[in-house]
Amino acid sequence: MKKAFFWFVLLLLACSSTRQTGGTANDRDARNPAEDMQTFADDTTVVLDEISSSDEGEDGGLVIPDAITDASDDAVIHDQVTSDALDTSSIDIPPSQGKIKVVPALIDFGYRQANLEAQIPFSVLNAGTGALRLFKFSLEGDPEFSLLVGYDPSYEQGKIVYKVQPPILMKPGEDFKGKVRFLTNDAKPKHALMKVYSDDPEYPDGFSVHILANQTVPCLKFTPELLDFGAVLVGDSKSADIRIEPCSDSVLVITDIYLSSGASEKGFSVSFEKWPTGKKPTASNPFSLNPGEKAILTVIYAPRVSSPIQDGVPLPSVVDLITTDNTFSGSSIMQVKGFAVEKPCAMPVIEVAEGLEVNAGTLLHLSGLKSFSPYGKITKYDWDVVEPEGNHGMFVPSDTYPEPTYFVGVPGRYEFYLRVDDDVSSGSCDPAKTVVNVTQKEVAVFVLSFAPEVPKQTDLPPFGPDVDLHFLHPNARGEDYDNDGVPDRYYDVPWDCFWYNKTPNWDSPYPTDWWDDDPRLIFDSEDGLTPEVLIMGLQCPPNNVYRVGAHFFDDHGFGPALVSFRAYISGSLVAETQQRLLPLDLWDIADFYCGSRQVILVTPTSIKHNYQNPNFLVPQ
Repeated sequence: MKKAFFWFVLLLLACSSTRQTGGTANDRDARNPAEDMQTFADDTTVVLDEISSSDEGEDGGLVIPDAITDASDDAVIHDQVTSDALDTSSIDIPPSQGKIKVVPALIDFGYRQANLEAQIPFSVLNAGTGALRLFKFSLEGDPEFSLLVGYDPSYEQGKIVYKVQPPILMKPGEDFKGKVRFLTNDAKPKHALMKVYSDDPEYPDGFSVHILANQTVPCLKFTPELLDFGAVLVGDSKSADIRIEPCSDSVLVITDIYLSSGASEKGFSVSFEKWPTGKKPTASNPFSLNPGEKAILTVIYAPRVSSPIQDGVPLPSVVDLITTDNTFSGSSIMQVKGFAVEKPCAMPVIEVAEGLEVNAGTLLHLSGLKSFSPYGKITKYDWDVVEPEGNHGMFVPSDTYPEPTYFVGVPGRYEFYLRVDDDVSSGSCDPAKTVVNVTQKEVAVFVLSFAPEVPKQTDLPPFGPDVDLHFLHPNARGEDYDNDGVPDRYYDVPWDCFWYNKTPNWDSPYPTDWWDDDPRLIFDSEDGLTPEVLIMGLQCPPNNVYRVGAHFFDDHGFGPALVSFRAYISGSLVAETQQRLLPLDLWDIADFYCGSRQVILVTPTSIKHNYQNPNFLVPQ
């Protein structure tokens, strides 16, 4: 009896929308309503309320609820579904004769700009001859798409699912209306797949609808990508043409071209003389470029005042050239810059790697590589210095080198100057000046500088001979490799501080900044481009006498070398000498008396020729 009752309900749903029904299925075709019965509108979506035995009429007929028919074509669907609606999924019914169709079968949003929401409606139709049940929608792909179907989304196996609860029973010719929403903030092509599930046996895995957006996006290309006018004399002007063209297969539409705020005050302007229309595009009169077409725009720089100087370098004026267009972001931007000078010249710039406040005994690394000329390549450097009396420093390897070193051993103020020139002989602007303040430190500093006696041009390292500084502890002994009857002392590790043993720990096992009794070879040079520098703490045992020497380790094919030695104690130059050495010469230079803080040069000059230690030979 109960099963027959449900069969009767289904037949009534398919044939009539009246509130009372009588008769049997034999009286007429249940799929076609009687002529005197009210029929559904073509666009009606049917949502059934629960049917119970209490809904019977006075004559025993079954009361059927009215269908919901107020969904307009462009409305977002919000079906009034209640929890007590009939769940037809549990009813045993014969195979469906409904046929699903979705219009449009492909949803293409075309091109949409950033952060602009768009919606496209779609309809699910029952194109069959019998009823069709609609179960759910699913969406997978780029997350910028979403559905507006009146049901909340859930997530199942990487898909967004909109379940139709309870399922909607659709008469032949009826449709269900929904919308696809799209909103993005990037210009990449977007794609998603929507599936509509029903009881149409032809589509057990759902009816598929592909959704596309931004498959082709307009873009704009500037040539050049950056416009740099370089230096322009105050009162002069310089112009440059900018080519604008589409960089995709879409039409580029420009509605405005302008420079950023403050451009006029900085001397920048735009000319439309070469623009195809000869005038500025506007929103009411836009300019379009098809793929492959180009347009020319002219930017002018005519500064009225010179650019400010920071760290010896003029600060460029920077503005943006901006187009309002139909590209994804709605505009395109190109940077424009230039700087103004009073006269055409090469501008020197000094950098000091160690900073402008250093201790006595510091080897400064100077650089003029940031010097520049608007008119050519910097090819000449000319260094000069005003230094405290007694320092006797020198630019190594020379005062015409772009990155020389300079040893500051005496406390005081050091003023470094640099002039430069370019390959078109523009001449130097005013010389760059940098001041380094040197403070005293309680250390002994030994400096060894060397260069080939006859300079020789080479493009590959090494760029000069290799002469090594040695500092010997009183305990140094070693072997007698020169066969003079006494230990050589040199190369006796750990008692010889040199390139192989740069930081020995001698007398105090725990030296500190305030109790320093050890030497440190802080700069080692293999070709003389920088001097070798050794620092010795003055907390050494007062009875110790240390030997300072130099060994001409490898001439690198340059021949004899001119070697200079200087010694500083607590910021005062206490000894200096110079000697011509032959390859493999071993020169005993001086003795350092720790107790009296004296450096005494070895007299008469002591040089051993052709000295080699078999444990430290020149690589062949």
